[in-house]
Amino acid sequence: MPPPVRGRRDFGRFAGLVAYLAGLAAGGLISAALLTAFSALWAFSASQVALILLVLAFFRFARPKTVAIGGYKVPRDWERWGPGRYLGVFGIFLGLGFVTTMASPVMIGLLAWTWHMRDLGLAIATFMVFALGRSVSALNVYLAARREDDAKEAADTMARRVPVFGLAEAGVASALALMLLSAAV
Repeated sequence: MPPPVRGRRDFGRFAGLVAYLAGLAAGGLISAALLTAFSALWAFSASQVALILLVLAFFRFARPKTVAIGGYKVPRDWERWGPGRYLGVFGIFLGLGFVTTMASPVMIGLLAWTWHMRDLGLAIATFMVFALGRSVSALNVYLAARREDDAKEAADTMARRVPVFGLAEAGVASALALMLLSAAV
């Protein structure tokens, strides 16, 4: 069974949803731990993170529908593992935050900020919020399928609304950059 997107009505198994959400959280924890470990060796300065965030915020403002790097796709033939395992693995890759296509170029700035902070607790909190945000679309489609609404329409409606958040995201990234710059001075 593929992940809960684009018109698939057969994502009605609660266990598959739980595996997906657990995978998102596990992927986020892995990324938080890796970035914190790397920061012990070397970390971005506050000024470097601020510059990255400002450039990416401008890019997000100018091109709100653009996605960032990544692009690894969990192979469909892994479906033979069964819905729970497949969705769990898909969730892990998605939860990592940078393996699959990123929803936004600002995610690169978020990775740099997490690396800069050198704090496992903040890194975990950051990636758990990221996982929560990524889970919203899955929950929306899952609930639409349970109500026997058109899951494809639910996914498409959410996809149409996402670009609106690009401006807010650019604003938040800019504010974080300014805070980092003011703290660095």
